[in-house]
Formats: sequence, C-alpha cells, structure tokens
Amino acid sequence: MIYPKFSTKYIAFTQYFSSKHQAVDIANSVTVGDKKYKNTYLYMAHEGKIVKNAYASDYGYFVEYEVKDGNDTWLFASGHMAVKSKLEVGKTYPQGTLIGEMNGVGTNSTGFHDHFRVTKNGVRVDPLKYVYVYPDQVVGTKETATLKYYTPITPSVARDTSKNQVKTLKYVNVRAGAGTNQTILGQVDAGNIYNFTETKANGEYTWYKIAEGQWIAQDKANTYLEVLLKEEMQETNNELEELKKQNQELIDENSLLKKQNEDLKQQIEELRQELIETETYKQLFEIEKTAKYKIKLNEGERLYIK
Repeated sequence: MIYPKFSTKYIAFTQYFSSKHQAVDIANSVTVGDKKYKNTYLYMAHEGKIVKNAYASDYGYFVEYEVKDGNDTWLFASGHMAVKSKLEVGKTYPQGTLIGEMNGVGTNSTGFHDHFRVTKNGVRVDPLKYVYVYPDQVVGTKETATLKYYTPITPSVARDTSKNQVKTLKYVNVRAGAGTNQTILGQVDAGNIYNFTETKANGEYTWYKIAEGQWIAQDKANTYLEVLLKEEMQETNNELEELKKQNQELIDENSLLKKQNEDLKQQIEELRQELIETETYKQLFEIEKTAKYKIKLNEGERLYIK
C-alpha cells in the first residue's frame, strides 16, 4: 500500500475529477483563514522513477513518474509548467522532490494551477480517493472536498533496556486501533524497534501501542514481533520462567513418585496375599509324616499344597 501526498504545500481545488476531466486541478492561490497563500512549487507525490519529462501543447511542460506497489503500477503527473523540469528520465527520486514551478502553460489551462493526474494499472482514477494530506501541508479553509489525512508512523528508536519495546521481524501494518478491522495507517520494515505503552489481546493477535492511535500486532506463532521487555521486567520474566520450569520438574517428579507408590502398593498387596496364603496354609494343617489323609473342605474354603 502506498501513501502519496498532494503535489503542493497548500491544497484547494479549482476543478475535480470527472469522466471529462480525469485529474484534479490544484489552485495556485489558497485562502487559509483571512490570508491568501501562493503555491509556487510542485513536488513529487511519492518516490518514483521518472518516465516522462516532456512538453505537450495542452499540458505545457509536465513530469510523469512511476510507482510500483506489489502487483499495482501507479503513474503520477504534474504539469502546465513553463520550464522543463531538471529531473532525469529513468532516475528514481524520493517523495517531496522538487519537480518545478507552477504555471499555466498549455491550451487547456485557464490560469496557474497543477493538473494533478493519477493512473492505476492503466486507468485514470480520482486522486482524492488515493492521495493524502500530510502534516506539513495546509488545506484551504474554503475547500469542501472530503480529503484523506496521513498520520506519520512514529519513528524507530534504538534499543533501550529501561523501556518495554518491540522489534519487527517482518514488514508489518500499523493500524489506528487494536484490531484487524482498524484503518491501516502505513507499514514498517523488519528490524525496526518501537517503545510500547499498552497491550491488548484481540482474537488471534496481541496488539502493542507504539504511539497514540498507532498499534502493531503479534501473531500466536510470534513471527511478527520480538518483545523486548525492560531489564527489571525481563528479570521478573526470567524468574517466572524459572519458576515455571521448577514447577514442571516438581510435577514430573510427583508423577514419578505416584507411579512408584502405585508399584509399591501392588507389591505390598502381592506380598500380603502371599502372606495370607502362607499363614492360612500353616494354620490349617502341617504334614508330620508321609501317609494318606482324607480332607473334607467346606464351601468357600481353600486347600493350599506346598
């Protein structure tokens, strides 16, 4: 997912996207409160590779650049400039790179503005559905369009053993709340470290709050994050793990003792039966000499011969 920004510092529109006008026109003069501001420069909406830096009679000098996002290919364009941009075709430049100065050159232009165009997989799309207003941009107070606002992801920090932290193990989403149904604010790369101040279990995930309104998730297999507890908590955690280990050893030892006890009970019972039989045998009769004997047994009695 990408998070492009509008091409100007101040944002207001003189014309919106339609079937006949497949772009938005960003105004040169923008009213903010009781003041008016001028958009002098045009900037790249996203990091991308320059594919066109040319002149068209209806568009003046313009720049078009390509952005790859998984299976999607995006094209962004700004134009109506009076002077050709210094950006080189084939080179990749970061978001916010200066394209050139705003102007109104071209047969389709009625004044200074940026004809800001967005194409997704070969189809022109409404920029207002895909482009964001960043914290360093200002929306005109008279602008009535519904705009999307981008919240910058809190920056990665260094490992700090005095804080509870998480380290990303892969590319993960940052969401506005603790749940997969919450808005995705952006993604962060593997190897980033963030302080966390709160955790929440929700379904298959445990969520970590890394900033106000910013949460990342740990899955049950622990493949997304590595939890880095502060030292005293880590020591407590280690002690808890040691106690768990000792408890398991005691459980195993107790199970062994129970089995040994059962075996002893069985041996005692066998010995008891043998003793009973032996004593009974001795009490009943003892042969003193070889002879013939007639023995009468009542019901339930036993005869033991040794």
